[in-house]
Amino acid sequence: MDILNSKILNIDGLLYINYLEEEDFVINEPNEEQLYEDETTEDETLNYEKTSTGFKGSISCPSALYKYVIGSRGATKQKIEYETHSKVIIPQRGQSGDILVKAKSTKDVEAAITRIELLISEKRWKEPFAHFVTIPLNDDVLKDGLNKFKTEVLKKFSGDEGVTDKLFPTYGKLHLTITTLILLDESECERAVNVLQGIKTSKILINCDRKRICVQGIEYMNDDPQAIDVLYAKVSCPDDPNFLQELADHIVSEFDSAGLARKERGHVKLHATVMNTLRTIDRPDPNQKNLRNTNQKRITFDGKNILKEFENYYFGEFDLREIHISKRHTVGKDGYYESLDIVAI
Repeated sequence: MDILNSKILNIDGLLYINYLEEEDFVINEPNEEQLYEDETTEDETLNYEKTSTGFKGSISCPSALYKYVIGSRGATKQKIEYETHSKVIIPQRGQSGDILVKAKSTKDVEAAITRIELLISEKRWKEPFAHFVTIPLNDDVLKDGLNKFKTEVLKKFSGDEGVTDKLFPTYGKLHLTITTLILLDESECERAVNVLQGIKTSKILINCDRKRICVQGIEYMNDDPQAIDVLYAKVSCPDDPNFLQELADHIVSEFDSAGLARKERGHVKLHATVMNTLRTIDRPDPNQKNLRNTNQKRITFDGKNILKEFENYYFGEFDLREIHISKRHTVGKDGYYESLDIVAI
């Protein structure tokens, strides 16, 4: 084990070194007699249910993450069992529920559960996200502003490398992304709704006057204006310059604390994507939603002239009214994304 290069994971405020590797580790699973061949021991500080043969505990785990606990040919599961002297019981394929751990001592139950928690808390971020927290920018004024921007860009610069109408968002779907969410089952969706509802009563929003949001000016993500993959509109609150940033950071912090989002270093980047080369990727399989699952290379476009011409382009203003948990790859009746939940401000 290389301590210096091991990953550090934060679970409920406690820091752990994750040294569980992905390599094959095949052993014979312990049978009941081997598992409980020694006298059972109990640590009274660990609250696990006593059984006729030892102790048992359980850990909540979405079925989408079972595969990481099992590992290749069952190797990860067997390694946990071998090293913690336990028996790990995972629901059968097509079923859902908690992962059960049995052992002859409470300390062994605790050790196995901690290992599984470490594993799934890291591996959940490998799953594709299907939800994200957004502030809709679908006011009629902004819809028209984006449409005019698109028309003028294509009229003047459609000859520039990579500039096509495919780069622009669907009409009515312009938004400010606050954070992406990994919600793997109904229970996690319910937790996300509770977090969003809690934000409504947070200090930053309670007794808050309605804020006027301005969308003006454009910028790009990478460092070469002639090879852009994302060009975005800048979003601000002129009457209260710090409000929008503080709100976005607070939202991310709350979902991060709930284990449903990953908080990156620094502040949330306030942006509304108006041109994105991901939209030019052809997906022959309509169910294929992730670029990483395609063989196509992401392209870029030359935005040098666009940036010069539209540097301070005014898309419009609107009153901040709602925060959504939006469902990716959906279209609602109003043309915006379908929502898991909405908080009115």
